[in-house]
Amino acid sequence: MDRPTAARLTELWGLSTMPAENVAFAQTYVDTKIGSDGKPLCTAMIGMVTDDPETFSDLHTLPTDELWHFYLGDPIELLLLDPDGTDELVLLGQDVLAGQVVHTVVPAGGCMGARLLPAASTVSTDARWLRASSCRTFRPREQRI
Repeated sequence: MDRPTAARLTELWGLSTMPAENVAFAQTYVDTKIGSDGKPLCTAMIGMVTDDPETFSDLHTLPTDELWHFYLGDPIELLLLDPDGTDELVLLGQDVLAGQVVHTVVPAGGCMGARLLPAASTVSTDARWLRASSCRTFRPREQRI
């Protein structure tokens, strides 16, 4: 099986670009049930982060839990900043024997950002990325698949 290109996946899934983050995405589900806040109880999307340096999910606060699933491609770093002051770096990817995970929950109320794992790296050393979490200690996260 040939590895699909970003352009081919964009076409296949009908992805468009989130202007603020330059991430390709498509909304795939919106629940018809509405919560007390006037928003759907559940939504789903497909997102694609590429090796373009301008493509990343900027740090933002989550009003609800997010479920992240990894399907294909290069690993993705998720930086999670919890309201209690702790943080962690989650690696989504296929190499589960090396500690990558294929699924994780990002809890509501925290701040998170995502980007493609830098090539030939298992730990990020990009100062631009780490600047957001300076003086914090990364900790392992339990209960991942």
